[in-house]
Amino acid sequence: MKVYSWNVKFNNKKIAQAFEFIEKLDFDVIGLQEVPSALLTKLKTLEIGVVYTADTQDESGTAYQNVILSRLPIVQSQDFAIPIPSAPLRTRLFVRSMYFYGWLPLIEKRGIYVDVMTTAGVVRVFSLHLTLLGPMNRLQEFDAAFKKIDENIPTIIVGDFNIIERPVLKIGNWLLGSPFSQGLPWYSERTAAEKLFAEKGLLNPLRGQITHPFSNSQLDHILVSKNLAVQKAWVEILRHGSDHRPVGIELNL
Repeated sequence: MKVYSWNVKFNNKKIAQAFEFIEKLDFDVIGLQEVPSALLTKLKTLEIGVVYTADTQDESGTAYQNVILSRLPIVQSQDFAIPIPSAPLRTRLFVRSMYFYGWLPLIEKRGIYVDVMTTAGVVRVFSLHLTLLGPMNRLQEFDAAFKKIDENIPTIIVGDFNIIERPVLKIGNWLLGSPFSQGLPWYSERTAAEKLFAEKGLLNPLRGQITHPFSNSQLDHILVSKNLAVQKAWVEILRHGSDHRPVGIELNL
C-alpha cells in the first residue's frame, strides 16, 4: 500500500503541472492540503474516490480544501473541526502585516479521514493541516484528530504539521501565539511531538527528512500505527509549484 501526503500551496501557480503529477502518481491513498478550487475541479475528474472538506477558510470567505484521493474502496469518511485558538494582540498584528503574502485571520479549519478497504481489512487514513499558531496550540489541534482514532482500526495520519526545526525561525512560535520559551532557538518542538506520537502508538518513518526547504524542517508527515510494517519512506525532489515536497511511504499489509 502506497500512501502520500502533499501540501500543494494555496497560491500554486503551476496547477496544470501539479495535477499531472498527481494524476500519474502511483498511490493508493494521498492526502492533499491547501488545495485551491482550480485544482480541486481537476481532481474531481479522476475516476477514483475524492473526499474533501475546508482545509482553511479566512475572513474574506476564501476557502482552500483538505482532500483525500483513494484508489481503494472508501467505506466511510468524516470531517471534523480543528480548533482555532484566540490569538494575542502580537499575533493579530503579525498576521495583518503578512497580508500581501496572502495571510488573513482564519475563521474555520477542518480535518478529514476515510476508512479504506485493503487486502488486510479496513485502514483509517487522516489528512491534517495544523496551523502555524505555535506548538502550544498545535497540541490542541492534534487532540481533535486523536479523538477520532479507533483503537481497533490501523491508523495512518498524513499532513502538514508545521513543526519548525530551523532555530532562526522559531521566534515565529512566539509571534504566532505560543509562550516566549517556545520561541527560543533551542526549544525543540520535535522532541515533544515525537514523544506525543509514541504515546499514541504512532511511528514517524520520515523523521529527519527535510520536506520544506525554506524552514529546513520536516513539516510534512505520514504517521502510522506501530502494527503497520513500513517498507520504505521517501521525499520527492520536485515541488511542482509548491513550497513543500511530496512525501510517501510503502506499507506491507
